[in-house]
Amino acid sequence: MDVQEASPLFRVFTCGTLLVERWDGVAYQPIRVSEWGGSQDPRHLLKKLAGSPGRHARRGEILEALWPDIDPKEAGGYLNDAAYKLRAVLQPSREKRKQTLLFTAEDASSFSLPGQAILWIDADAALALLEQAEDAERKGADPLPPVEQAAAYLMRGTFLEEEEGLWAYGRRASLELARHECLLWQAALYQQRGHLRKAEKLLFALLEENPTDEDALYRLVDLLQRQHRPGAALRVYRDAERLLAAEGIEPTAWIKGLVERVHTDLPLPTLESVPSFQLAAALPPPHQESTLDVMQSHRHRLHNLLRLACTVLVLSSYARWYPDGNEQPGHTITPLAHLDPAMLDDLESITASYWRLCANTSLDLLGGVLEHFQAVVHLLKRAQPRDVFRRLCSLAGEIAQILGKTLFDLHEYALAWAYYTFSIKAAQGASNHDLWAVGLERMSLLLIYWEQPQEALPLWKEAQQLTIQSTRIRCWLAAVEADGYAHLDEPDACDEALRTAKALVAREPLGEDRYATGFNSSRLAGYEGACFVQLHRPERALPALQQALTLLDPQAIRQQSTLFTDLGIAYTQQGNVQEACKLARQALNITTNTKSKAVLERGRTLCGALEPRKETEEVQG
Repeated sequence: MDVQEASPLFRVFTCGTLLVERWDGVAYQPIRVSEWGGSQDPRHLLKKLAGSPGRHARRGEILEALWPDIDPKEAGGYLNDAAYKLRAVLQPSREKRKQTLLFTAEDASSFSLPGQAILWIDADAALALLEQAEDAERKGADPLPPVEQAAAYLMRGTFLEEEEGLWAYGRRASLELARHECLLWQAALYQQRGHLRKAEKLLFALLEENPTDEDALYRLVDLLQRQHRPGAALRVYRDAERLLAAEGIEPTAWIKGLVERVHTDLPLPTLESVPSFQLAAALPPPHQESTLDVMQSHRHRLHNLLRLACTVLVLSSYARWYPDGNEQPGHTITPLAHLDPAMLDDLESITASYWRLCANTSLDLLGGVLEHFQAVVHLLKRAQPRDVFRRLCSLAGEIAQILGKTLFDLHEYALAWAYYTFSIKAAQGASNHDLWAVGLERMSLLLIYWEQPQEALPLWKEAQQLTIQSTRIRCWLAAVEADGYAHLDEPDACDEALRTAKALVAREPLGEDRYATGFNSSRLAGYEGACFVQLHRPERALPALQQALTLLDPQAIRQQSTLFTDLGIAYTQQGNVQEACKLARQALNITTNTKSKAVLERGRTLCGALEPRKETEEVQG
């Protein structure tokens, strides 16, 4: 095979500033500015497809991402023009010029790019290299060369750094996680080989980027102590400790234990033989960990599993299929082994149990859900028949959403966002519109609580375009939309969304609550009350919240604490401090058991409302 046949026709660098290169038979040449047709639109279309699962996107999805505020007919013209110009850019040189590298469905309903062998993308190459490194390590081969190459691609810059749209965030988050874990792994491999200065340089670089990165901090303190430099190790730790304290974070028990060993000059456990990506699992759990310590102990594994899951979703059989069920050119699918349908049934049953359990617990579930997620992700790594693959995609999306919901409840908003994004991509792979819609609404709730309700608007619009089977989910979408409009201080739009939800509830049975939306008549009244608390209308909030309590299932203790908190705020707005204090204590007692930081944050809002009356007898009592 000659060099021309072995080389992809194009290389696209998406990490950092976009760079597109064409193979001219001898070397890669960058695409000239003049070749883009004097417009940024073909570049944006290329970016959107390069960041989409399977390099495939629906027409409506592209229009919403790239031209959200433009009339659909006009935006369609922009898309057609961008596609025409991108085809001109993606023309191979010389004798291969007749080959098209931008595939369009016959009805122009979707667009796709070819695979890595023809159009090479750095982000996909990096994820493939990391999987190759893991395979090499399992087989006793050297993983360092592919890890170094992956790091070189990922270190070039942030994925699509010039783009600010929501459509770029999910892929960017997964690649940032991959980059972080790649550099930690590279440092561990350098340390194993005795390249201590190289390892130290990488770890210091990670801490310079994020001074509160406890993964990098642990490894750097460990590395410095092993070089018999306890003074340097302690200085690094004390600097990080001050920065963590400023963020309201206490170092984990693991790091404290390590620093104690540095203080007392005790021998450290041997970690050189443990791969970086397995370090969290290799360390013994400390005794009597606080909630924060438990969350910190899981964070490393959460990052690793999400990186692996994102890699699998891009590189597994999902990337070999078009959504209409046809295989992409040049690929064949040969299942490695028959997956017993009973096993899938069991996995779905376990997932259903976790959905039920997550209604009232959060932190206590985390370890078990992570184990379950890992099992499903590893099954996804194998080529599967289409129907099995879709069921596995749905399972992966459901479990990721449970993890995102749990992380949201623990106030780990950034990590929750990344898991929700993965869940949506998995739901798309499974063509599961109900799961897709629930994921979009959970992301919009996160944005509302992240005080960015305006950013939630595109998510509501996208969810409304989906074919949703569940009446319960459609009602919940309307209630969440009302909540968002309340945070945007738009009472008329809020009222309209609430009327829509009430009309749906009155007209149709809600059906099964498969994805734990928790939506029912009590929850609808609770949303109504919360909306009017947000709009400072206690005269409308109190009757709705009291109705929600009357209708509430006694087992829904977390929702009970939320209602107590919202009632307390409404009473404070009315000036009834005594009743507000009583409800605040009841909510706090429940939250002590559920460990819900999200509800605790609402409690802080209530405390803030009571702050002007802190000297009164009711508050002090």
